Amino acid sequence: MKNFKLLSLALALATGTSLSAATILTSGSWDGANKNLNHYFAAWGVGLDVNADQMAGDEYWHSILSSGDNAVMLLEVAGHAPLNTFGIFQTGQSGITHTQIFNGAAGSGASALLTVPTGAFGFYLEYKGKYFYSDPNLNGPIGGYDQLASYQGPFGGVTTVGGVLWDQSSYLLAWEDLPYASSDKDYNDMVLMIRVQEHQVPDSGATALMILGGLATLIGLRRKLR
Repeated sequence: MKNFKLLSLALALATGTSLSAATILTSGSWDGANKNLNHYFAAWGVGLDVNADQMAGDEYWHSILSSGDNAVMLLEVAGHAPLNTFGIFQTGQSGITHTQIFNGAAGSGASALLTVPTGAFGFYLEYKGKYFYSDPNLNGPIGGYDQLASYQGPFGGVTTVGGVLWDQSSYLLAWEDLPYASSDKDYNDMVLMIRVQEHQVPDSGATALMILGGLATLIGLRRKLR
């Protein structure tokens, strides 16, 4: 059995280019000493460099995610936490549409199944009508900075982060909820885990056997009809 999700992921990473990867400060935070993403990664045992290991191509996610995949909120360390919302956006001729996944009341441990639209889509973080998008080009009025840092789980390894399975089918999304230039650049304001659920199809050998079996059945029916 082969998981076509991994093929889609490989294609996305091969062709994706990060427009302007976020630069995350690894010490200090306005929320308190060491309360930055680097601190939480160490506490969770993630084993990634918050800057060097950011995933390329995280502006849009349609080649990686599909409906039924799972989103879990791991952490919110922000004064805006009770009002921050998270969801999916799409661009079109009529502008940008937003579909909320988590409202301001959602906190650590909240989970939801994704319902993704047809076509290209990305993620947003919103506070009082101000939107930060996974596509930095859409953050133009605030300087075009990358407000989202994304990370893929380890290949060939399985562990847990915040009680959630962390492997190659998992992605951490870490947001900065203030305009980058005037923020503390800690990217701990909302951290989510997105898990790809397996959508498996028979491999080529199994498919061939199914086709041969079907042909044999048809031949047998034709002989009986004669």
